[in-house]
Amino acid sequence: MKLERPPGPSDRVEQGGSPWRVHRALGSLPEREREVLALRVLERPLPVARVAEFLSHPRLGTVKTRTRAALAKLSDLLEDDLQ
Repeated sequence: MKLERPPGPSDRVEQGGSPWRVHRALGSLPEREREVLALRVLERPLPVARVAEFLSHPRLGTVKTRTRAALAKLSDLLEDDLQ
């Protein structure tokens, strides 16, 4: 018996619907989060260490935290849009 995990923020973002909805939601994120998300998830995803280096962040945790925050906000925005 395989246990399924509940959908996380990235799962809900992927299920969010049309590209214009996602584009609009991305535009409403703070620039720091949008920047990290673009480098980590969109286009050609980069490893956390490369994103930290590219953005001159001294800690990998900063990149991870901003990625999680951005995905959670996108998830909420897209969920609100669908209701």
